[in-house]
Amino acid sequence: MWPKPDPQASQKIDALLAKEWKNAGIEPNKPVSDEVFLRRIYLDLIGRIPTHKEALAFLASKESDKRAKLIDTLLASEGYVNHFYNYWADILRINTGMPAGQNIVPFYIDWV
Repeated sequence: MWPKPDPQASQKIDALLAKEWKNAGIEPNKPVSDEVFLRRIYLDLIGRIPTHKEALAFLASKESDKRAKLIDTLLASEGYVNHFYNYWADILRINTGMPAGQNIVPFYIDWV
């Protein structure tokens, strides 16, 4: 597991973004509901929507840091690894349909 980030680091980033948005005349969107957040974070990080059980557990939680905890959990999951393996394989044009002599997939897997 990654070390916990310094909370002041995220505040500094937020301040930099707020300054740039203000300079550009951009008003950020309001925070979304837990339901919308849950769907978006699952799709973004692991490429699927949450199961019914996962959704109920998250939505029932009263913890103030439940969003941060969910992000950490998803980033540490096998789903994240698989989703971003597929993402980078697509970007790097890994072609599993090539003849075995030309297929670079094993080298890519070893590298990852």
